[in-house]
Amino acid sequence: MTIEGVGVVDPSSIGVVGLCVIFVVALARGWIVTRREANDIRHDRDEWRAESRLKDAQIVEQNKQLDHLEAVGHAVDAVMRAIQKGAAPEVPS
Repeated sequence: MTIEGVGVVDPSSIGVVGLCVIFVVALARGWIVTRREANDIRHDRDEWRAESRLKDAQIVEQNKQLDHLEAVGHAVDAVMRAIQKGAAPEVPS
């Protein structure tokens, strides 16, 4: 079965030169990726993942510190209000 306007090439008649030409064209068009490029892509991916995990850990630590500072802020606020009223402070826990 043939499609009109499309030539059919017998794979056995291509030869070594034809295979080299096909390989070079496929490499130039990006259909084939070299091992070095694949390793670079993997390295970049792994590096981004490690940096993302580090950033996530930093965000968690920052949130813990902010929660602690908020609690300290509430305690200081309670002390300052009690001092203004002249009464003993009630520090929230």
